[in-house]
Amino acid sequence: MIAFRSVFSVLIASSTLMLTNCGGSSSPASYPNATIAISPQITSLAVNGTQTFTATVTNGPANPVITWSIYGATLGGSFSGGQFVASGITVTYTAPATPPVYSENTVGGSTNYHSSGSGTGDEGITSITAGAAGGTGTSSSASASFAVTGPVSTGIAPTTATVQLSKLQSFSGYCVGSTNNNLVWQVNGVAGGAAATGTIAPQVTGAAYFTAPAAMPMTGNTVTVTAGCQADPSKSASSTVTLTP
Repeated sequence: MIAFRSVFSVLIASSTLMLTNCGGSSSPASYPNATIAISPQITSLAVNGTQTFTATVTNGPANPVITWSIYGATLGGSFSGGQFVASGITVTYTAPATPPVYSENTVGGSTNYHSSGSGTGDEGITSITAGAAGGTGTSSSASASFAVTGPVSTGIAPTTATVQLSKLQSFSGYCVGSTNNNLVWQVNGVAGGAAATGTIAPQVTGAAYFTAPAAMPMTGNTVTVTAGCQADPSKSASSTVTLTP
């Protein structure tokens, strides 16, 4: 999937949490009304910038154990989107030198880009999570999501494809470096395409399906599929599609 920009839109989510205190009691205490939150609520962070995040647990144990992660990769794990430095209930995130493209996966010869690895349309967004775990294995977490801002860049996959008339071809793309990572999909320069050259319809952010025309175009057997940045139309990436009977 594709979409990237140099900005961070922060989404803070608090959830109910069950924490336990493993003191000397044979039956650990529970905290059914405990909640966890992350601050501050930033919306973006520039490349090479740093930001300290703090986790706050309310109605929980006095000294909760906080585990920090970033897109499912625990601290110390490999992650191309930045680095953490853990310190008590706080961590300091350092943004990369360029806006990151997350989870580049090649399957069946086709490369797909997912910022979160889930394909849910969060391309270009970094998500930092703080979790508090209890002695009984129950846990809860809160996340801060934002975009890394910097030079805008785009990509598309696959860069070439062969599609039979009336058949489908999936494409993934990205635009990073801005708070708006949405894409504009085109076929031969026309947004959404046309019946004569094929149409393209976005599925989620960074993913789209191209439907080949029913008959060979008058212009020849190739068309161009383009993924362009909505926020910066001058930035785009293209794929050449060869049509076959």
